[in-house]
Parts: sequence; structure tokens; C-alpha cells
Amino acid sequence: MVAGMRFSGWRDVFRDLSALGSTLFFAILIIALLFNGLSGTALRVFLGYVLISAIAAVIRWAYFSERPEPQSYSNWLEKLDAGSFPSIHAARVQMAAVLLSAQFPNAYLIALFSLLAVLVMVSRVFLKRHSPRDVIAGQLLGAILAFAVMRLVAL
Repeated sequence: MVAGMRFSGWRDVFRDLSALGSTLFFAILIIALLFNGLSGTALRVFLGYVLISAIAAVIRWAYFSERPEPQSYSNWLEKLDAGSFPSIHAARVQMAAVLLSAQFPNAYLIALFSLLAVLVMVSRVFLKRHSPRDVIAGQLLGAILAFAVMRLVAL
């Protein structure tokens, strides 16, 4: 890198990191867990995903909060997607970090899962999809639901 030049690809990096909270990523994660004989953890992740989606939809329906860069909508389903509070990506990635940390209790893996969760949350704010309040609420929702799912689905 030449002195004085700045890396201009941060938006792409954060966009790609943000994908770790996407539906596609969770489908791949659940399939990978199943193929590796971890059906109990796959069930926990799936159940957590469904609960987060349902609870966040109810919250967004009852308490609509615009995104930092507002998104237009013309029906109630688009309005749910245009809502910002809580961050579903943050909730999902926090839930996955807790559940995977419980499945693989290795200090290095726990640090990796935690770091990835924080990076996804930072990416959501950087990309102006959420405010810090949104990602903190999502993080709390994800952690609470992860512990609830662990109590519901014994391994």
C-alpha cells in the first residue's frame, strides 16, 4: 500500500461480513451441522432462527422504527423489512455464537465466534442498516433465545 492511500473496500468487507446473519448462511450452517452428525445443534439453530424471526416480526409490527437510511415500503411485509428495531442479523449471529460455543467449548473457537458476531453487528451499523441501539437489542434477543433454546432442546 502506498503511503497516503486509503483502503476503499470497507463497504464490501462489511457487506460480506453482514451475510453471516443472512437466511442463506443459516440454511448452509444447519445443513453443515446435519451432515456432520450434529442434529441436536442443527435443531437448536433452526428453532432459534424461527423464534428470532417471529419475535422480531412482532416487535417490528408493534414498534416500527425507521432504518438510518429509510427504506420505502408499500405493504405490511415490506414494512417489517424496512423496520430497524431490533436487528435480526445481530440476533441471529449472537444466537449462533452462543449455540456454537456451547457445542464446541474451545477458547479459540469461542473467541472466533464472538469476534464474528461483533463484526457482523459493527457491519450493520457501518452499512447504515441499524443504529447501535438496534444491534444491542438484537444481541440481547439472540443471547436470551440461545439460552432458552438450549434449555428446550437437550443434547
